[in-house]
This record gives sequence, C-alpha cells and structure tokens, in this order.
Amino acid sequence: MRYFRREYKNNIYTFIYDKAMKYIFIEDMEELETDSIVHARVRSVNKELGYSFVDLGKLGDGFIDCELKSGEEYIFNIKKKPECSKGYVLDFDIRIKSENMIVFPNSKKFYENDYEKITDMPTLILNKNASPCELTSDAIDISSEYKKLLEIKSTLPIPKIVFRSDSKSDRFIEGYNIGFGNRDDAIMAFNDTEGLVDGKFTNDDGSIIIDSKDHFTFIDFNSDGKGVYYRRELNHLDKNKKLLKKALEIIELRNIEGMILIDLLKMNKYKRLIDELDDILKNKFVFHDITKLGILELTRKKDGRTRISQDNIGEIKSILYGEIE
Repeated sequence: MRYFRREYKNNIYTFIYDKAMKYIFIEDMEELETDSIVHARVRSVNKELGYSFVDLGKLGDGFIDCELKSGEEYIFNIKKKPECSKGYVLDFDIRIKSENMIVFPNSKKFYENDYEKITDMPTLILNKNASPCELTSDAIDISSEYKKLLEIKSTLPIPKIVFRSDSKSDRFIEGYNIGFGNRDDAIMAFNDTEGLVDGKFTNDDGSIIIDSKDHFTFIDFNSDGKGVYYRRELNHLDKNKKLLKKALEIIELRNIEGMILIDLLKMNKYKRLIDELDDILKNKFVFHDITKLGILELTRKKDGRTRISQDNIGEIKSILYGEIE
C-alpha cells in the first residue's frame, strides 16, 4: 500500500491506497492525540463531582478525575480526545518509551517525592525480550528524562504542548510500513473504489442501499431479480454472504461507526449464515442478532477517523484532484 497526504486549512487529509482506496483520514492539525503531554494549570475544582478542570488555552478545557487545587500546575497526559461538547480527558499516566520498556509515574504522588517512583520495579512495564542489562541502562536514561521534564516545568509557558503524539494516520502508516505515493496514483485508486459515496451500490450479486445517519446506519440488500426462485434459500445464502462482505468494505472505507442494521435477503432460516459470520466479520464488527424480520444487527467500534459521507466527499475530491490551493 501507499499513501498520499495534503494539508488544507486546519486539516490534514491522508489517503491510504493500493489499486483502490483503503482508508481516508481527515485530521485536525490543532487537535492533540491521546498520549500527548501538556503543561497546564488547574482552573477550577468541582468537589461535588470530584473533577478538576484544566485550562488548555486554545484547545479549551480538559478535566481530570481527581481533586487538585486551583492555580496548581502539572504535566498532564492526554487520555481521551474531546467528544461532543466534552473537553480533553487528562490523567497523570505520562509515559516515556524506550526500545525495551515503558516507564511511568504513579498518579499525583509522582510530584510529591524525590523521583524514587521512577525506578521502582512496580512502575516498569518490560518488553518480554528485555534483559536485566537493558533494564538498568534504560531506567537510568528514562529517569533522567523525567527529571529534566519536571525541572523545567516551572519555566514552561502555561499552557504548553510538551509532546505531540503521532496522529492516527501516522501510527497506521508506521504500523503497516506504508511508503509515500503520488497524487496521480491516489486519484486512480480513488476512481477505482466502488461504493465510496453513492447511496446505492450495484453488482452482479444484487444491490446495496446505504442510509447513514449520525446515530445509526440502515442498509438494504436487494437481489434485483437475479435470484433463481426454486433455489432461493441457497441462492439467498450465497448472495447475503457476498453482499455482506461488500457492505462491510464500504462501511470500513466510509468509517461508519455505531449501530448498523442490515435488511438481509429473506431466508427461512438464518442459522447457516450465522455460523459463517465470524469469518465474514473478522473481529472488526460485533454481531448482536438477526431478528424475525431478517434484520442483521451489528455494531462497529469507533476508531477516531472522520466519517466519510456524501456531504464531505466534494471537498475530499477537490483536495485530492488539486482543485483547492
């Protein structure tokens, strides 16, 4: 696979492709990914809820699930990105990685001792291949990094992004060892991608109609008269499997998440289809039920990518084709 990337306004658009488009990432350059580190000051405390609210400047507010003191400053870790109107979720689980291990402090107590927590065995998570020699050298190196971080804390601007974690697309590219491509190849892959944005996808097995809303997605399978009636049960089993595989490809490409309802081609019994669902879903979707009306109920976990819909596909095409400068 290859990737092509373009920046436009505050977003970075990343296209992952081979002969066809596999993933599209739309990422806000100003947002902080999880595991980023910030230096910030506590703005207020809600003792009733047990939360402390932290001033993150242009990023808005963050909150941490513990009571601190207004005006105190800390080095925080970004635990979760904002959802809806909620701010960033913070904690003290700040990690500095090395080749063979991860060292992290233990909550607020980290700030109240002489760094002994840094090199205590309970605070070390070791790679299974790490040797005692590697442990010693790495622990020294990482503890010194922590000391440097805390020593300069008082001199940092408030708020200040101390470390910006890689984005979803960066981690995906690194994990799959993807190389850089070019715009012409990306455009060709985009044009070769079936069912990317149209509300209806049709092939030799029938048609798929997708109606995606904010909170759920409804998908309708139709045989389009291509079935053989006297073998309808076997015919519909085969077509349901093929249409389902294609629908799941489209769902992943568009990054449709949450509740998914699929109106299958009608069968007398769905047991044979259910028996084969594990191979079709491949742990990417959660199967819940097939109702008496033949509605397949699935859910797909959020992965942080922006939903690709017919509403934003025009801008995506303009950016990819180079029409926006």
